[in-house]
Amino acid sequence: MVKGRSKIAQAGAPKRGSYESGRKRKANILSAAKSILINGGYSEFTMRRIAREAGMELRHLQYYFNTKEQLLRAFLDDVCAFYDQQLVLIASDPMHEAEQRFLACIDYLLMENEQAESNTIFFELWALACHDEFAERAVSELYQHYCDQISSLLKDLDPNVSKAERDRKAILIVALIEGLTLFIGHNKLKTGRRSTIRLEARDNILKIANNPL
Repeated sequence: MVKGRSKIAQAGAPKRGSYESGRKRKANILSAAKSILINGGYSEFTMRRIAREAGMELRHLQYYFNTKEQLLRAFLDDVCAFYDQQLVLIASDPMHEAEQRFLACIDYLLMENEQAESNTIFFELWALACHDEFAERAVSELYQHYCDQISSLLKDLDPNVSKAERDRKAILIVALIEGLTLFIGHNKLKTGRRSTIRLEARDNILKIANNPL
């Protein structure tokens, strides 16, 4: 048996430097897309505008993302990956019991409701979904993923609850958290009132989690 990779396989493999450069360019494009969505709104979310923001020609952007749909999908995947990472870090804390970990995740999500950047991104995604069929499907999938994550947290809280009930509870919890954006979002209320509403929401979410529907 011949050890090692064939010359053909070696020749066909991308060089590490080339891969790293491509990864950085994709990250730069996604950062540009995020900036456009926050500062320009969904109406500015075009391939040409994003290419300009990323400091490259349109054809170079299209090398990495051939269509606006591919770019939007990658952007939403990036959003999901970020929140997944945050929740995993919080939920895997071995120093706390399951209910404490669950509430820590809920606290994080509620606090995110008050961040200007987070507010703007999701408001613009909702607006984009109203006018673009692909965006509507993609955003719906994002929220389904969100519900699945909450359902998973509920399973850790009580493994004996059926998946069907956990999924129903997850929808209610996500609806409560997202709906609060309209009232406790950035610059919506004075800090004191936001804190009071956030704590009341937290208590009600825990009631949904711990009681049968």
